[in-house]
Amino acid sequence: MKSTTIMLPGARVAQLRALAEADGTTISEVIDRLINAEIAAGRLPDRLPGFDVVPTAGRVFLSMQTFTFPAMSPAQARKIADILDEFGTDKEGGKKATFGKGDDEISFKIARKGRGIIIAGDDVQTGRTMKATVTPGMARDLARIIRTEATKAAKHR
Repeated sequence: MKSTTIMLPGARVAQLRALAEADGTTISEVIDRLINAEIAAGRLPDRLPGFDVVPTAGRVFLSMQTFTFPAMSPAQARKIADILDEFGTDKEGGKKATFGKGDDEISFKIARKGRGIIIAGDDVQTGRTMKATVTPGMARDLARIIRTEATKAAKHR
């Protein structure tokens, strides 16, 4: 994912730092929490821009930026959600999940990089690779969204 710089008055930055220090987190994690509060209040849709999760009859499609993983079963989608949740709660190291065989193989990799998380994927059919960096809060958000869409896909077999 592409990062950006946001200009804020120094007083607001000081307030965000104070919130982060009080929670033992980072400013990015404070912003994650504020965004999640707005999602819970219904003022923002429960989406993560740049990450699309689409349910169909018995399948879930996950796209990140311009990269779409091969279709997953609801169980495979839940497995990926579980891995995202693991890393969204201070998991160190890395993990890889591979589903299917041959042309239907899905390779999903996740690893910690500092306080951030790297999500990577390989499309066996095209040889394309994708990599995105997210915060732990974004990983948990994506896990929640994937689970919701996997449940919808499982109901419409």
